Amino acid sequence: MALSKTTKKLIAYADLPTDKRGLLPIDVARKILKTTSTYPGSPDFDGEDEDARQAKDTAKSKQIHAALLSLDDTAEVLGHLTRITWGYPLYDATTLVERYGEAMLPWFAGVLTPEGNLELKAWQIEGALVMLGSEAAFELMLKARAFHFIDNDETRKHPLGDVSKLRALDPKARIDILVENTIDAFMAKHPQVAARVLAKRAATAPKDKRLAALGKRLALVVGGKAALDAAFGARPVEAVTAKAILEVLDAGAGDPAPQAWPKFSTGIEDDPMGYEYFGLRLIGARSKKGEDWGVVLERISGSFSPWEKTR
Repeated sequence: MALSKTTKKLIAYADLPTDKRGLLPIDVARKILKTTSTYPGSPDFDGEDEDARQAKDTAKSKQIHAALLSLDDTAEVLGHLTRITWGYPLYDATTLVERYGEAMLPWFAGVLTPEGNLELKAWQIEGALVMLGSEAAFELMLKARAFHFIDNDETRKHPLGDVSKLRALDPKARIDILVENTIDAFMAKHPQVAARVLAKRAATAPKDKRLAALGKRLALVVGGKAALDAAFGARPVEAVTAKAILEVLDAGAGDPAPQAWPKFSTGIEDDPMGYEYFGLRLIGARSKKGEDWGVVLERISGSFSPWEKTR
């Protein structure tokens, strides 16, 4: 795969010979990383001129970054990423995703705090998550309250994490605008992935107001026909209105919890303890020639009451 301009530039900054891949030879990369325990960024200059030390640290950090991008084994890369003590942030997290893809997600996920702060020592985490384009990457975004960039004088290590085991975000948490903008960017680039994640979450949390708001934002970000394509993969209208929707209704009918169905009214006149539930199907059709069109709204209704069987 061809290297991006960003990766090419970072490799060039290292000012070291490259192989036919355009990267550092693997043995050179391993030699650099073997002698690396800290990614530069310590505030202690040991009496050196500050500008000279910063120039030295910058040159060293670019060589380390180039070495990390030049390996071929993802387990080896993750081993170094978790072993190294980080001072300055890595210049660009998208370069890791470009080289190693989804294998980098555990490193991103390992620094999400219980409060929802993603405390990563790497720049461009927003672009990296969007570039991944996976359901797990979108799940990580939904569990984040803020992208917290750590000061250069605070060194730390980065463990690995499992997105599926991370705590869900507190519904009352105030979400930073950078996270919201990144979610929108993800939905615009990967609408089908976002739609699948939101649908799965909504099935288990039908009253979640944030999910409802995100669903509306997905439609706005994608827009029009593309919104349907996002949700159903651009399948023919027949498949959308019949198979896909009926599968949803069947799943709801098989759920013993009546909360799985849309609730349009409560407190039936002759049974204040009962509830009425409805399944709806909206079918739209337009002729291939001319301007004829039609809309059909179908309703499946039922009720639930502690005094009688569900009907």
